Amino acid sequence: MKLIKTFLAGIFIGVANVIPGVSGGTMAVVFGVYEMMVEVLSLNFKNIKKYIFPLFILFVGIVVGILGFAQVMGFLLENYRDLTYTVFLGIIVGSFPLIAKLSHIREKNIINLLGLVITTILVTLMIIYQDRSLGDIDVTILTPAKIIGLLFASSLSTITMIIPGVSGSMLLVMIGYYSAIFSFIIRGLVFPHIIIVLIGMVVGLILGSKLMAMFLKKHSKFIYHVILGLILGSSWSIIPSFSQPFIQLIAFVVSAGFIYFLNKK
Repeated sequence: MKLIKTFLAGIFIGVANVIPGVSGGTMAVVFGVYEMMVEVLSLNFKNIKKYIFPLFILFVGIVVGILGFAQVMGFLLENYRDLTYTVFLGIIVGSFPLIAKLSHIREKNIINLLGLVITTILVTLMIIYQDRSLGDIDVTILTPAKIIGLLFASSLSTITMIIPGVSGSMLLVMIGYYSAIFSFIIRGLVFPHIIIVLIGMVVGLILGSKLMAMFLKKHSKFIYHVILGLILGSSWSIIPSFSQPFIQLIAFVVSAGFIYFLNKK
């Protein structure tokens, strides 16, 4: 059961990183693999040995999610956008009991609660007032400046992938690199562009994971309050319109219940 859950976690993390507004880090928290992922990616060799097989299963799931479901998710978002976002919203809501437990929210620590409230407000305001008008950047012909831009954009988006509630793909939309990286380079397997992007992603994963591992060790309860705030605030970006209320209600209940059940195991 644990390996199936880990594989599903990888798929959802991969899929989430393709969809602007949905956080791969959130999916990692939802499926209970976040701390394992952070510890391993921060190059903690003791934990790499301990988690080597679950990590392999997670990695396979992420690859399946990104490569196998990128086209499927494109179709679903184009034709069933509201229903798709309803399912993701249900997944996130179903994880709230687990995250609340990890944050020890019942202790009612004022500093931790302030972190939760302030983070929720700030992320909500960012979602409401973000500017998505920046045009797509053309990287068909590589120049030194565009190579640096791709390295920076892929590193930055992957660092944010480690932070639950923050969408790396949405960040790429905002700085104009989403189409270049996902639509042109990754889906088209364009060389040598994809090598540059992969290098940037690896650097981002290691840097982001080291930072989060450090914070989790020293301030675990506060960080999970902040994570809960990030998830609550960012959820505004995927709230669907209720074009099919009955079907969407069923999809929401089923997806939320499924995640709640998985996290009880």
